Amino acid sequence: MVKWVNEGEAIPAGYAISYRDFACLRSAAYPIPLHFLVRWWRDMVCWIMVVGLPSYRDDFERRIYRKAWDAVIERHRIAWDKSRELEYARGFAAGIVQEQQDALVRFDVWMAERRATR
Repeated sequence: MVKWVNEGEAIPAGYAISYRDFACLRSAAYPIPLHFLVRWWRDMVCWIMVVGLPSYRDDFERRIYRKAWDAVIERHRIAWDKSRELEYARGFAAGIVQEQQDALVRFDVWMAERRATR
């Protein structure tokens, strides 16, 4: 039913070009009443591939948007966790420094009391 017409060949009688096969540089020729249906079907399939079905496209856009939003939330959560960890580490280090200073003060007081009792 389909006749492939290479580039430069004549179109067979009673046939019309329905679509081109650009990979092989040839055209598909179908009988004249049928070639309209084949062309319409091929155009519709190409349109669906390019534009997409509305429900699929909307769902796809929703998934892409959700994925991007989740990535932003995750980046902010990681930054928040890091800032909290950094704040905790700073507080912990400050507490250690304060404990060391308090220990030195207590040690100085103890040494002063010991010297005073001698």
